[in-house]
Amino acid sequence: MEKLAFIFPGQGSQYIGMGQALAREYSVVRRTFEEAGDLLGYDLAKICFEGSYSDMSDSSIVQPALLTTSISAYRVYMQEIGIQPDYTAGHSLGEYAALTVSGAITFKDTLQLVHRRGELTQRHIESGIGRMTIVDGVALEKVELECSSADPSGSRVSVSCLNAPEQTALSGENQTMDLVEMSLRNMGATITPLFRSAPFHHPLMAGVSEQFAESLQSIHFSRLRWPVISNVTGQPYSDEETAADLLKRQITHPVRWVDTMSFLSGQNISLTVEFGPKTVLSSLVKANIPSGITSFGFDTASDRQALNQYLSLQNSFI
Repeated sequence: MEKLAFIFPGQGSQYIGMGQALAREYSVVRRTFEEAGDLLGYDLAKICFEGSYSDMSDSSIVQPALLTTSISAYRVYMQEIGIQPDYTAGHSLGEYAALTVSGAITFKDTLQLVHRRGELTQRHIESGIGRMTIVDGVALEKVELECSSADPSGSRVSVSCLNAPEQTALSGENQTMDLVEMSLRNMGATITPLFRSAPFHHPLMAGVSEQFAESLQSIHFSRLRWPVISNVTGQPYSDEETAADLLKRQITHPVRWVDTMSFLSGQNISLTVEFGPKTVLSSLVKANIPSGITSFGFDTASDRQALNQYLSLQNSFI
């Protein structure tokens, strides 16, 4: 059997109605949303399935919603297919789902953590200090050069996500971001500012990181059933003891998704399955590794049908 990795998306992949189709078909999804709603104290399913755009823009809601959507999809997969991964990885918030399915942390504890993370993030957004922007069509080295030209210290703007060879994210202080975005547009980049965003994965989030560390102190992390890739290092967690520190650092350090993809490719991963809304990460797999890794989503019926057909075909050759 080929080597398999599970990947989990982060904030920005959400949409109104996410998880609803799976919930209609599978009782395990309905139970997962009920479990989350009971823990959070509100009807998370109703918000995800028929909420407003405002709901889907509030980090205190979106972060637990995305976690629950991803975990419920994973539970369907394990119930219906059950092939375990060789590695798991998640982009930003998705790293929490990757740790949860590995057994490092319970769903209950993870939900409480991401709810707190979302609350702290939302407060920072409302302060108006900084933002995040996606940059497409310009190589990382040129983006980094523009950032350092505008702000040599990196304290006002820097690359916050290394997503693919020609896709990065910038985070930083608003005025400096304006200057860098203008320069990159003149170079032919496509600039997509994220609506109601915080300067994720940047030193401007240091206050959030310190407050969040207090919540991490009360969490027990267990031994991982399989390796989980850290956003901070682009390498597997050395053990469960490093989890709290890496999750704290993730808030102020860049997401090294390019390194994550390179590591998985180097481990001869040939198949990824993305659990969560849309197929943002599956697209990034193809952007990073154009050949050699086959990617499937799990969000829609057609996604799941394609995955099942692929696995059936592979099994026929075993």
